[in-house]
Amino acid sequence: GQPVFCASEERFTRVKLQRGMPYRTYEYAVHEYDLNNAKLAIGRLDARQRLARELEYYRTSNRLGRYTWPKTDRAINFARQAYLKALGKNPSEVRYSLDTREFTGRELDFGFDHHGCHMASAYYCSGFDQAELFTVDGLGDSLSATYGAGKGEDMEMLHKYFQSERIEGQSYEVVTAMLGFNPDRHPGKVTGLAAYAEPDRDLIARLDEWFAEQYKKGAGENWFYLIHQQGREEENLQRLRNLRATWFGKWSREQIASAIQFMLERDVMELIRKHVPSPHGKNIALAGGCVANVKLNQHIKAMGFANIFIQPAMGDEGTGFGAAILAAHAQKRFKPYSLHDVYLGPEFSHEEIRHELEKAGLDFQEIRGEDWPLEQKLAELLHDGYIIARFQGRMEFGPRALGNRSIMYHTKDPTANDWLNKQLNRSEFMPFAPVTLYEEARNCYKNVDGAQHAAEFMTITFDATEKMLATSPACIHVDGTARPQLIREEVNPSYYRTLKYYFELSGIPSLINTSFNMHEEPIVCTAHDAISAYLASDLDALAIGDFLVINKKRKSR
Repeated sequence: GQPVFCASEERFTRVKLQRGMPYRTYEYAVHEYDLNNAKLAIGRLDARQRLARELEYYRTSNRLGRYTWPKTDRAINFARQAYLKALGKNPSEVRYSLDTREFTGRELDFGFDHHGCHMASAYYCSGFDQAELFTVDGLGDSLSATYGAGKGEDMEMLHKYFQSERIEGQSYEVVTAMLGFNPDRHPGKVTGLAAYAEPDRDLIARLDEWFAEQYKKGAGENWFYLIHQQGREEENLQRLRNLRATWFGKWSREQIASAIQFMLERDVMELIRKHVPSPHGKNIALAGGCVANVKLNQHIKAMGFANIFIQPAMGDEGTGFGAAILAAHAQKRFKPYSLHDVYLGPEFSHEEIRHELEKAGLDFQEIRGEDWPLEQKLAELLHDGYIIARFQGRMEFGPRALGNRSIMYHTKDPTANDWLNKQLNRSEFMPFAPVTLYEEARNCYKNVDGAQHAAEFMTITFDATEKMLATSPACIHVDGTARPQLIREEVNPSYYRTLKYYFELSGIPSLINTSFNMHEEPIVCTAHDAISAYLASDLDALAIGDFLVINKKRKSR
C-alpha cells in the first residue's frame, strides 16, 4: 500500500493545474515501471454511480431547500464528454474523457468516490491506529465534505454532505475570484492577505447574507456555479468583480480576505465539533482542497486533538493517489503507515544532467565525495548570502516544494519577500516558508507536539518563538506565524546535511525554502526545466545533481 511513483500532469505539460486525464504522467510511468499486471484505478465514480449520485444530490437539495445547478447544464456536460469520446483521436480534445483506453489501452479495474479517495489518502498515510477523518473541498462527485472514522485496517465514511450543504470551499473560491485572483490557483493569496486586517463583524454578516441568498432553492444567481459555467467563465468572472463595488465597496481587499478566512475557520471547526464534540486526546486526519489552508489546520489542531495529519497532496491531485491506496487495500488489507516522504516523481541521471548543462553552455563544477562536499559548499554559499536553486533526486509530489525542487536563501533579511518575489516575477502576500531541522522544532515554533509529521510536508502553521522571530524574520508572517518544513536526516540526507552545515556556520537552524519555478509556472520537473528557470530568474547558483553552477554576474545585496 505504500507509494512507488506519483506525479502531477502539470509538471510534464508545463500547464499550471493541468486539467483532465494524465496522458504525459502515464507515458512516463509506463516507460519507467512494468505496469503490465498492475491494476488501474481512478478517483471518480463510474457513469452509473455518478448518475445515481446526481439524482441523490437533486433529491437531497430539494428536501433541504438548497440550490442546485441547472439540470440542463449537467446534461450538456455529460453529452459533451460523450461527443468528445466518440469524436476524439486527438488527446487535447479527449483529455476530459474518462475513458482510460484513450491513453492506457485498457479498461479500468477500479473507480472510487472522489471524497473516499481523499479520505483514504489521509488515513492510510497518517500512521494512526485510530482517527477521526474529514474531507472538505469545493466539490467532487457532487459532495463537498465528508466525515468518517478509521480504526486499524478499516476506514468508514459515516456522513456525506452534498455540494450545496457545506459551502466552505465554494465560498472561499468565490471571494478569491471576486478579489481579482484565479479561483483555482490563488486561494493561498487570500490566506496571506487575511492577516493584514481584523475580521469585521458587519462584513462577515454581509457575506453570510450574500451566500445564504445564493444557496436558497431556486436562487437566480449562484456565483460558484457561474464562475464554473463552461464557455462563460471569463464573462462571469468579470461580472463578479464588478459586483464587488456594489456589495462590498466600503471594505478593502484585506478586510474581505480576513472575513472569508474567519468564515472558513468558523464553519469547518463547527463541522468538526458536530461530529467530534470531545476532540481531546484524539487523532484527526484531513484531506480536500480546503485543508490546503495552513492557518485553518493550525486552528483545528488547537481544538484539542492529540495528533493531526494532513495529506500532503490534499487537493484533487491527491485523488489518484487515494484511488491507488484503495485499490491496493482491496487486494490486500493493511493498516495505516506513517508516510515517509513524497519524493515520488521523476529523477535524472548524472549523464542526463551533464548533457543538459553542456547543451545550455553553462560553466559548472562537478563536486562528488563521501564526506558531503557539495552540501558543505552550499552551506558556505548560503552563509555568504547566495540564493541557490536546488535540483536533486526525485521530484516531490503535491503542491509544496520540499527541498528537491526548491530555492534556498538565508532567513535573516526581512525584505527578502519583496525583492526575491519580484526577481521570480511573483506577487505573494505570505512570507517565504522555512525549512527547519527537525530536532530544533521546539526552539523555533510553539505547540508543535502532535503536528510534527504534518509539518514534515509544510501543511500547517505555528506561532513562532521569540528566537525564531529574532533570527528568521524573512519566514515570519505579520501575524507571527510560519509554515515550516521539518526535515529529518533519514528522509533527505543531502538536504538535511546542507541545513545542518549551515546551522553550524550561522547558529540558525532554518533556511528559506520556496518552490523552484517562475510565476504561474509549475514547479520544475526535468533538468531542462531547472536550467531554464535558473537562467530566467538570474539566481546566484544552481545545485543540480552532482554539479554546481555559479552565476558570474551575481548581483551584490
